[in-house]
Amino acid sequence: LACADGASGEPAAKAAACAKEGSLPWDKISACFGGDQGAGLVKAAADYFEGRFPAPVGVPRIEVNGKEVASRSYGAVLHALCETGIKAPACAADARPTAAVVV
Repeated sequence: LACADGASGEPAAKAAACAKEGSLPWDKISACFGGDQGAGLVKAAADYFEGRFPAPVGVPRIEVNGKEVASRSYGAVLHALCETGIKAPACAADARPTAAVVV
């Protein structure tokens, strides 16, 4: 995503450039996306999303263990992740942001 987000141009051109950058076979990716398999995958993703979120939601929607993180700030997301009990360097008391976190 960072590759495509950081590039300019039409979506297909950006995707081809990102595939090349990642040493991925653009011809196979393009054929999949433009064919029946790609259409089926897009439909399955849309059906899943509509079933999972029947009411309108913001995008991106950030969830930790199935619960929405209301604030999209780094501190709020980090707080929600660390509250799960994960053992990550970013969760150490001296590594966490010092500003108040609103969740």
